[in-house]
Amino acid sequence: AKPVWVTAVYEATRGGNILDNSLLRAIANFEAELLSGTGDSGPADAAGSGAAAWSDAWCLKAYPRRLAEGGASGRCAAISSPTSLFTLTNPGAKVVADQAAEGYTEVGPLAKCFCHFENRHACPMCNSGKVADGLIEELEGAQGNKSVSQLAGCMLSVVAAARGSSQDFSEQAEWLLRTSVIHVYQNLLLGQVTLKASFELSFLVRPWAQSDKWTELVEVSTETEALKMVTVGFSADSTRLRVLVGRSGAELLDPGVPLYCDAPYPLPLRHSSRMTVSLLGSSLHLRVNGTAACTIAIPSTYNFNDKYPSGTELKVYMCGRGNEASNASLASAAWWTSESVGVRRAPSSPRRWSFSSRPGSRFIIDSPADTVDISDIPSVEAWLVRLCRTRPWCRWSPPGTSEICASTGFMPGQDPHGLVHGKEKEHLLEHLCSESKGRWRHQVRSVFGKDLKCWEEDKATSFAKTSFYVGSAALSETAMLQEYKAFKADFILGRNGWFKKAQELERRATAESGGRLSIMLFSQATIDEQLSDLVRRDGALAGGALLLTWGILWCVFDSLLLSSCAMLQLLMSFVIAVALWVHVTGTPLGAYQAVSFFIAFGLGLSGSIFAVDSWERSRGLERVGLPESRHWTTCFAWAYRRTFSATGLTAVVVCGSLLTTLASPLPKVRNICVFAAMVIGIVWVAGVSFFPASIVVYERLCGARCRLARNPCVCLLALLRQARRGLVCFLNSCGCFDRLADCLEEAGEQDGPPKQRWLEACIRQGLFKTVDHWKVPLVAFWVALTIAMVATAVTSWHGPRESTPLASSHLDFVRGAEIAKEYFATEEQASEVTFVFGLDNQSPMLAWGRTRKDDVPRRNFSEAGVLTTLRGQRKLLDLCRYADRGSRSNTRCYGQECLIQGESTPGRCARHEHVWHDLKVYVPEDAFCSSGRYCFMEDFADYWAQKTSQQDCDELEEGECKAGCTMHEILKRCVPTESREGYLPRDQRTFVKELAGDGFADYLARKRAALHHLGRSFEVDLMDRLTGFRVDSAGRLELAWVSFNATFPPRSTLSQAKNVSAHWEGLWNTFADDLGGAQTSERHVFMAVQQRAFYASALGISLMCLVAYVLTAVVTRNWQLAWLAFMTLSMLSGIFSGLLPLVGWHWGDVEISFVVIVLSIGLDPILHL
Repeated sequence: AKPVWVTAVYEATRGGNILDNSLLRAIANFEAELLSGTGDSGPADAAGSGAAAWSDAWCLKAYPRRLAEGGASGRCAAISSPTSLFTLTNPGAKVVADQAAEGYTEVGPLAKCFCHFENRHACPMCNSGKVADGLIEELEGAQGNKSVSQLAGCMLSVVAAARGSSQDFSEQAEWLLRTSVIHVYQNLLLGQVTLKASFELSFLVRPWAQSDKWTELVEVSTETEALKMVTVGFSADSTRLRVLVGRSGAELLDPGVPLYCDAPYPLPLRHSSRMTVSLLGSSLHLRVNGTAACTIAIPSTYNFNDKYPSGTELKVYMCGRGNEASNASLASAAWWTSESVGVRRAPSSPRRWSFSSRPGSRFIIDSPADTVDISDIPSVEAWLVRLCRTRPWCRWSPPGTSEICASTGFMPGQDPHGLVHGKEKEHLLEHLCSESKGRWRHQVRSVFGKDLKCWEEDKATSFAKTSFYVGSAALSETAMLQEYKAFKADFILGRNGWFKKAQELERRATAESGGRLSIMLFSQATIDEQLSDLVRRDGALAGGALLLTWGILWCVFDSLLLSSCAMLQLLMSFVIAVALWVHVTGTPLGAYQAVSFFIAFGLGLSGSIFAVDSWERSRGLERVGLPESRHWTTCFAWAYRRTFSATGLTAVVVCGSLLTTLASPLPKVRNICVFAAMVIGIVWVAGVSFFPASIVVYERLCGARCRLARNPCVCLLALLRQARRGLVCFLNSCGCFDRLADCLEEAGEQDGPPKQRWLEACIRQGLFKTVDHWKVPLVAFWVALTIAMVATAVTSWHGPRESTPLASSHLDFVRGAEIAKEYFATEEQASEVTFVFGLDNQSPMLAWGRTRKDDVPRRNFSEAGVLTTLRGQRKLLDLCRYADRGSRSNTRCYGQECLIQGESTPGRCARHEHVWHDLKVYVPEDAFCSSGRYCFMEDFADYWAQKTSQQDCDELEEGECKAGCTMHEILKRCVPTESREGYLPRDQRTFVKELAGDGFADYLARKRAALHHLGRSFEVDLMDRLTGFRVDSAGRLELAWVSFNATFPPRSTLSQAKNVSAHWEGLWNTFADDLGGAQTSERHVFMAVQQRAFYASALGISLMCLVAYVLTAVVTRNWQLAWLAFMTLSMLSGIFSGLLPLVGWHWGDVEISFVVIVLSIGLDPILHL
């Protein structure tokens, strides 16, 4: 179950710098209150002893990692925050040390053995080439005593403290720690610490189980005369080792019975050593990795075969011989009982260690997902060496910046006691800008993103981000969902909830900073609520627009019934259009298609107004040429024919113009315009059927009288003048009465021609006379404006910007999301460029389906087959390894000056040696190291390296590694010499067979398992998505792809995208002659779309104008008027083209669609005129 995430984005306005102490103090004050309880129950518990209920306080509990089973309770703290970085003064470091002592650290209480409060450039433990030498220098400076290791003493004191405070802490743990320290620093400690425990190897019938008293490791039977080999991690130190064999504890402790021998020290035990005990004649032979360790002579009087018949369970014990006491030393092994064997800390226990008595006991020392086997001392030593190679800072550090000296409980915002200043701040900034410190670099990307200007002398950034989680990690999915709902209900939706208070805090912090700091707080829950607010707000605006339109129609029609019917006609048409669209296309309605309804809405209203106007005019007989002895049906027939022809002409021309976008190469343009045409067509059908019928119903019910009174404004006046008459008029306007001649005195005369309405009078007397008088200057003005706008469009067009914001940037979550996407994108969110092999480059798709799964690609087997040749394999590897140039020639780095996003240091990320030698798969040792690419060919080279070097390198030949093996400098063991860098291409048949075989599939499965185990599940998802291959049933490689992390700007213009793309084209051309294939990315799709934007817009507008010209000429039979209409639309197109860049908009598919729709709607008044 995942907790709810919360993010606060800070922006320094007015050209400010977040790193200024004044702004850092404002952020610290804001977070100190944000991360503390201010509810009715008082401050929340910052120590994390128990998460407060949502309703008790509005402190949001973070999601810390605690080295213990079951995790830990939440605490008020941020996972990454500028406050945590810049408030780590000595008092703040003391807080981190206290949290480490509580167990909030990746290495448990051992952190206090390594970490200190001094501001040194290097860790004292690692201040020279070798760990032991570094410790000697530290001890000489601190105590002047080489013989006692401060580190060893600290580790032992941790064990002693654990034993004293926890009864279930196994003494086996103490022994393991003792022997670990003794072995790693044997030059310092030999003879100074007494080994008081014994080590047991159990040879039993039931493997990997536990008996009542003894740990059982392997299966053995004396019937075979040779005990089966056991793979163990083992080390022990003393001047001699005594090896004893027996059946039970009582037998071993009986001085007169035990069989034993004294083995030399040290035994050649390494990780995965093989130890055998063989019964040969009258002797038991102990061999380690094939080398004799010691031999136990069995006395003839012992009756071994009778004492230990076939199937007997035997045990082999080893104990130190530091003292002369032989069996007496075994007495100290009495603690090795069922109560202490395999003990794990109970969830309620305060200690964080986890031990197992089985082989390969795991000791959590690196991270919860990356453990080190302390029963294999070289692993501990390798961990220390690797740690020192990273040149760690062993001062208590901010969260996430140190493997051993940082708190995973996340130092709360209310704990620090001031900001760092002067040299401390400079030293901190040096660490933040260091390319060699992976964890610090990761914090920079988390807290400051890509905006931190490390290359400037006065380092600056405009943005910072704080992140934390709320909720408990230990809850089930169901409980987590319930808690999330409670969080939303109590904290987000409540008027006095957390979100409202946090927004008030934002405003107060912004005011205190003098407006120089803008804070944008949003979360998973608040975004849901804020998006719902936007939907509700837009819905209210749309509803208000409909109500306003309905009121205007009531005024124009003088009838509530007719205005309601006109609105109902439009709404019904939209519903029918949506149903038809979903049923025919099988795709849901898009947001922009829904917006196109409002444009079609205006055309439908125009038709309704025209119908009512025609019906009104049919009453003026002398105006329309109808006989004076007419019937109302005669008038209606005349009005209907006039409405049908006029609106039909408009609908045909407009729909025809919109349907020309079917030739557009932009799918979104087609969808929007075709849906608009569908709505307009259905609106016209309703306009010539439903609405005329409504007029007939209206006339039959209400008649022609009291027409003025049906206007809502007149009814209101009537209501004020005469209550009874006003109420009757209002009811009549609803069509409830058929004839009310006494509504108003002004409505007494209705037999003559209709009076001229006020709008007609205004246009006739004012606007028309003005246009008639200034006709020549007006024509010249519009022509000059068109020319100026076209020139503006040509000179100012740079293509649209990608990723249009969801809503207005003045909204917190919109602006915060924009900043987070542009400056804080992680490796998981990086832009990718993918090279694809096996598709037809000219026409890659054979058929498009309704979903991606239904798509049918067009294969090009010859192109994919090139990869299987010897040259193709080598070239593909060279392409993938191109990223390893690092920052040379701006190839790979984290800045936009490089082509590939990743580590600036040349070479591949160092592999995790233990994973490689245990699972034989390559994974980076540093989780924060980004190689910049995902390439299945490199995985195959790794697989082939381990496949061809599976020889056994464990056994020695005359004290040295076998041929084909070498001693690893870190692991201190023999390892195969062949590596993936030495991969030699295989013949096509072998390559394809191995590529599609079970061996490589098993390798990839092991790699995925290792990444999951290391807590890097996101890498598994990226690996599966960004690289891969397909082999068909005939054994042919039909498709393959590899990907690179690119440094595209998150929102780029067309010119910017072209610029970066030219560099990728250069890289591709280096390998294209040999490999073929094609490259693609979101930016390539963006460019392909936008490069056709001018073509699509010109095509759509030209076709629309041409269709409008032809249809207008055919219907009106007046070519001159048709040319005027064509010229008018062309001028409007030019004006729109220049207006877009002036207002900061760009030509995109959405803009093109709405320009086409608006111009089509513009035909309506032209045709009516």
